[in-house]
Amino acid sequence: MKNAQGKRWLSILLAVVMIASVGLFAVSAAPEAEPEIVSGTCGENLTWAFDADTGELTISGTGKMTSNSPLLPWRNYNNDIKAVTISDGVTSIGEWAFSNCLNLTNVTIPNSVTIIGWGAFWGCSSLTNIAIPSGISMIDKNAFVDCTSLVAFTVDESNPVFSSDTNGVLYNKDKTTLIQYPIGSVRNTFTIPDTVTTIGYLAFSGNTNLTSISIPSSVKTIDMSAFARCTSLTSVIIPDSVETIGDFAFSECTNLSSITFPNSVKSIGSDAFQKCTSLTNVTIPASVTDIGAGVFQNCKSLSAITVDTGNPAYYSDANGVLYTKDRKTLMQYPAGNTRNAFSIPDSVATICFSAFAGCTELAKITIPNSVTTIEDSSFSDCAKLADITIPDSVTRIDGNAFRDCVNLSNVSLPRSITTIAYCAFEGCTSLTSVMIPVNVTRISERAFSGCISLADIMIPNSVTEIGKQAFFNCSSLTFMHIPASVTSIGDYTFSHNFDPYGQNADQHGFNLLPIYICSSTADCYAKTYAEENGIEFRICTNHDPSVAIRDFVPEKTVGYRETLTFAADVTNAVDGAEVHWFINGEDVGTGETYTTAEVTKDFTVQAKYMKDGAVLAESETETVNVKSGFVDRLVAFFRILFGKLLALFRKYFCVIFK
Repeated sequence: MKNAQGKRWLSILLAVVMIASVGLFAVSAAPEAEPEIVSGTCGENLTWAFDADTGELTISGTGKMTSNSPLLPWRNYNNDIKAVTISDGVTSIGEWAFSNCLNLTNVTIPNSVTIIGWGAFWGCSSLTNIAIPSGISMIDKNAFVDCTSLVAFTVDESNPVFSSDTNGVLYNKDKTTLIQYPIGSVRNTFTIPDTVTTIGYLAFSGNTNLTSISIPSSVKTIDMSAFARCTSLTSVIIPDSVETIGDFAFSECTNLSSITFPNSVKSIGSDAFQKCTSLTNVTIPASVTDIGAGVFQNCKSLSAITVDTGNPAYYSDANGVLYTKDRKTLMQYPAGNTRNAFSIPDSVATICFSAFAGCTELAKITIPNSVTTIEDSSFSDCAKLADITIPDSVTRIDGNAFRDCVNLSNVSLPRSITTIAYCAFEGCTSLTSVMIPVNVTRISERAFSGCISLADIMIPNSVTEIGKQAFFNCSSLTFMHIPASVTSIGDYTFSHNFDPYGQNADQHGFNLLPIYICSSTADCYAKTYAEENGIEFRICTNHDPSVAIRDFVPEKTVGYRETLTFAADVTNAVDGAEVHWFINGEDVGTGETYTTAEVTKDFTVQAKYMKDGAVLAESETETVNVKSGFVDRLVAFFRILFGKLLALFRKYFCVIFK
């Protein structure tokens, strides 16, 4: 019995061992997992393959790489790409090819490649070195923008177009153009070789370590954005060989406190020193004949701009304001000036792009009747500007004109404009009400976006189009009267934050403002728009004010030298508005009634209902005919003659009997 039982247990034990052995063998014999590789095409005869395990992207085949902007086929793996190997036979690197591959550290480029496309390595912030082989004949703009770890370019000595030096700087072959300084370099000083005549586009842009740069007297041109965003650069001495300073050349050099222009400089580009927030004073020499718009915009420490009195093209006044020589264009107000009020001279016709941008101390600006044009961003970010009246002489107000004027609570718009431009009042968080002038036909994109205090806006019957997001995030609006003249309203016009799952979301996923739309008729586009976007619509008849001349007889005829009294009837009156009387188109008085002087010839009369310079309603222009018959004129003549004779008689009668 015991032997049988022992054998049974031995059998069980052997079985367990065998099963375990099989399982162990099965585990040890399992094949290794295949590497995860995705692939596709990237040119007529090119393929790509990405190995997710190693992070290597390989481009193989012959010919040009596709340029698909930032939508190249491996875009979904941008953050996983660590190395790029381009096989011999590939002839170009496409536009944006490896842009924003944030973890890319190594690139192998064969001699067969001749072109590096626009923005090819833009934002490759981990790339430290780039080797340019002998075959490269073209490097397009922005190829290495924001490669913040790049410390050296190495160019094959046999390359006929490009070269590099021991500092890892990229030049053309004869080193007359400095193409790209490696922005990841930790040096704080650099001396440009005296072979260089042109400092190229974006050459030093984005370098945050350089505190000083020595520019040799061989340099004639400092190209667009050459030193943009060199935030540690404190001073620059421009040699007297330089003739051209390009657009944005030193923009956002936030520690640049001084700049010296020699008499050789002829041209300073647009925005050349914008947002150089440490710059305090600037002197423009007599040689400069071309200055771009916004040249010193948002230079918040700049207290004065001084122009040499011998300059034939530009002028500065005692306040340090820059103008064209004829004083017709105000180019730049120094943003660091501490005045709280400024009156623009009555010679000025154009307020230039960004002329007052970032002038955070100005609370009041007076615009004269000579001004006809207010250009883009002219008054943007004037944080203390509270009130501004724009005269009727102004016929054009460009986009962003008053953007982010956070203290602006009241603005009087001229009757002469026909468009409220894009972003014109975006971010004016204190603006409470706006009267749109009667001649305006279009309220453009984002015109009043972010005006969170705007509770009252009157849109006249002249308006036909309201642009996309025109009233986005105007959270104080509770209703909007849209006249039947409006035939187009853009997306997101009455929305605010994006919340596709919100209970009050529109068809695009943005939450709707708690607002209703009304109009004087149901037969209008406003009703269609409201229904399509889930907004309440109401009919509100006679919402708009109106004005008419009481009991006027068309083509009325009156006697010669008669005096007339006109009266106006107003419906749906608006607080603060009043009737203005216009005789032959000229504003001659205000009030519910108007009495003329003695009339001697035909004239026109019109009543306009106005507030703060904006026309809310206007009557028909009526014609009054004045009798001009012989009898009337003869009677008038003898009446005048008799009056004069009587005056003479009294005069001499008094002398005789004195």
